[in-house]
Amino acid sequence: MIFSRKDRPQMPEMDAYTLSKQGATGPEESNPRINYLETKVERLTALVEAMWSILEAKSSLNESHLKARLEKVMELRSTRGAERNACTKCNQKNPLAKEQCIYCGTPLPKPSETNENPFNF
Repeated sequence: MIFSRKDRPQMPEMDAYTLSKQGATGPEESNPRINYLETKVERLTALVEAMWSILEAKSSLNESHLKARLEKVMELRSTRGAERNACTKCNQKNPLAKEQCIYCGTPLPKPSETNENPFNF
């Protein structure tokens, strides 16, 4: 299956400096936020895997369809990342759907075109 644990990339080991900045005192201690996020990623991965297995069983879709769609989604995401509105005060880039800068709260200029994409947040 496409989502197997052995195929997932391993996260790089963190050095003592990085761990100390995150509140851990040594490599044996973990940051609670990292643990929370890792658990959340595991649950989301399991959910996607379960949903895909149902979809695959109930339709004529197969792994090649999934891979093709994944490539298309990744391409769309890369272009969506370029669609940003720069703040006039702090110059940080903000999603087009925002009316105020998410960094400093300054009202953002209206983009010339409205992007109705529900995933642009």
